[in-house]
Amino acid sequence: MNTLHIQYLTRCIAVLITGAALLFIAFSAAAAQSYLQITDISVSSVTGTTATITWRTNVATSARIDFGADSSYGFFLVSGESPRPDHVLTVTNLTPETTYHYSVTAITTGERIASFDRTFKTTKEKDHIGPTITNVSVIYGTGTSATIQWETDENASSVVRYGTTTKYTRTVSGAGNTKIHDVTIRGLTIANAYHFQVESKDKDGNIATWYDRTFSTLFNGDADKVVLQLENIRPITLNDEGLSADGAVVSWRSNKPGTGVVRYGTTTRLGKALTIPGFRTFEHSQRISDLKEDTAYYFTVETIDVFGKTIKSDILSFKTRSKAPAYQYPQGETPVVLGFSTLDRTAPTALFRVLGGIDIFALLKGQLYRLVNLTSLHRYDFARLPTREIARLKLDTYSNVTLVKASDSQTVYYLYRRANNRILKLAIPSPSVFTSYSSNRWDTIVTLDPEEVAEIPAAQLIRGNGSSEIYQLENGHRRLITETQLLQRGFAAADVVGVSTKHLEAIPLGDPI
Repeated sequence: MNTLHIQYLTRCIAVLITGAALLFIAFSAAAAQSYLQITDISVSSVTGTTATITWRTNVATSARIDFGADSSYGFFLVSGESPRPDHVLTVTNLTPETTYHYSVTAITTGERIASFDRTFKTTKEKDHIGPTITNVSVIYGTGTSATIQWETDENASSVVRYGTTTKYTRTVSGAGNTKIHDVTIRGLTIANAYHFQVESKDKDGNIATWYDRTFSTLFNGDADKVVLQLENIRPITLNDEGLSADGAVVSWRSNKPGTGVVRYGTTTRLGKALTIPGFRTFEHSQRISDLKEDTAYYFTVETIDVFGKTIKSDILSFKTRSKAPAYQYPQGETPVVLGFSTLDRTAPTALFRVLGGIDIFALLKGQLYRLVNLTSLHRYDFARLPTREIARLKLDTYSNVTLVKASDSQTVYYLYRRANNRILKLAIPSPSVFTSYSSNRWDTIVTLDPEEVAEIPAAQLIRGNGSSEIYQLENGHRRLITETQLLQRGFAAADVVGVSTKHLEAIPLGDPI
């Protein structure tokens, strides 16, 4: 083999070695790359209202948690920290004893991945505060009996202590734990004065009592002998305002307070029954839902009075109306709100009007909301629901809407109620301020029509909890104002609303007025 052949072979071998080295380097570089991964997801420190979620990523990423009552979530929380591989986020203001779905998301400049759906359940929330007792009243009395009612802000027992003096020598109790308490005392003496005190104990053993009250029995036993009667049973004609295509409001009055029961069906055998919840009362009203349009129904009403006596009506009938054309939203009306997956306006389940009143209340997510004015009926297509007249006492058994947002905005407002049905709104500027109020719950936020929210006047005066300093809100700032200046500007004490310390500090401080 000559010298030229040797040189040629040497060059070929060098080329092969160089190529192999380049292939090895390329393979090593590819092996060094890895896809974005989420690992070690866990939930800890779960309480009745909070849960801490931790996870790791193989590179530094931003962090986000989506959570809600089901796998569609509806709410999210984003970490404000810089990208990192170890992630810890605490979700707060949850509802006790509730199962929540969640998914964690890792985000880099070029990639974004999310975990599969997971769940956790919040625990029971034990408190050390007794129930709040309100609306204590003696709603009915005879020569030998008295019916006492009251409310609590949480489920609790019902106990009435009574006697001819404040020593309360006797006790009578109601059954079960409830927010609505209704106890009848029997075996009293005619024409006698009595002292009484109500007591309620919650599930955690906290006891609340009301101050001493008095009542007197009637001067004779005539009222005890009155026969239980029913009157003004409705609906009785097709024009009754309680009738709709898919439901009917059945109402009546009894001459003694009692529990109301409606039985109904498409034949005289009836077959279905509804017991009206709430206090035993003289006025009874119950909406029957999910009925067929243009269909005849038969019904009876029944009252069980405070003495256990029962009276039933004859079998009556009504006919549901034909359906009206469904309301069509304007084409292209698809508002989008960052941070909420449920964008539609909250649908009402009922409309109420207090007997003799003009204000209309909508039931939204099980909460009561007073419509700003009658034009709200058209905004929400409320005309499809009948307005049901109920007693004030029963209306007050519902909790009020406190958190609202417009369907075209991500801003959440807290509603403050004032005398004469006046409502003020105050924007909650951030999720951290939202969670600074322990009573706030994400799933109680009600979505309203933008015009409805716009017509609610904004609060202009705020005071931090535990502070005497008052600030006026102007141009996004809070300015210290004296009570004298407050009155000079036409404000009243009721115009001042309380905010959390975190909420107060989130509003920039301006010059004093």
